[in-house]
Amino acid sequence: MSELEPRVEDADVFEEEYYEQERGAHGTTLLALSIVFGAGFFVVLAFFVIYYFNTKPKLEELRSLKLAAAAIDESAHSGLDAEDIPPPGVEIIITPRIDRIEAYAESQPTTFGSYEPSKMLDGDKETAWSAEYKEGEDAWLAVYLREEAAIAAISLVPGFSKTTHEKYGNIFKLNYRIKEVDFEFPDGTAVSHKFEDSPALQSVPVQPPVTCEEFKIKIKSVYPTGKWNDVSISELEVSGPE
Repeated sequence: MSELEPRVEDADVFEEEYYEQERGAHGTTLLALSIVFGAGFFVVLAFFVIYYFNTKPKLEELRSLKLAAAAIDESAHSGLDAEDIPPPGVEIIITPRIDRIEAYAESQPTTFGSYEPSKMLDGDKETAWSAEYKEGEDAWLAVYLREEAAIAAISLVPGFSKTTHEKYGNIFKLNYRIKEVDFEFPDGTAVSHKFEDSPALQSVPVQPPVTCEEFKIKIKSVYPTGKWNDVSISELEVSGPE
């Protein structure tokens, strides 16, 4: 046999080496694909974990806001706008229909400090509208509604019902408390009422209901003060017919 003629043994060795290389190449390819798919899986998993933990609190907050909005819609006395809805975990205090209040006392036409009329609408009995007052003088409040509405009752706390004063504790009887008022409406209707000398929210019926966009509260008399010469109202609410 000539040296140039191929031998069967050489062909067998060549074939075996060829298949060995092929198996090695396939193994490398499979390993690379496994690494790629494995890395992709962890990337996708990481994405969903990040998305879940970033989105869940927002979904919870949105759910709370929707529940708050639903509670407001279900109330016949709601006057809250969307921006008035408190964050989750904060109690909702519904102030029905009132848009703003203007207050006037003859000895002090404007309010001062943190005792502005809006304090009557904040749902907090520890705050109040307050103004200097002299018995017998002209003092009144003008209440403006968000829109024309039927009023069946007006409720208020006829004094400063703060119980956490740093020095005096309960200061309800250290100021004047409203005793008698007239509620005056644009159609000429007037409702007079005498309040109890109590820090409770006291309701005054308006029967038959009066439809209007504004009304006045005229202070006619007060209970004697124990210290300061201020007249106050801690809370004010308006209710429509049930």
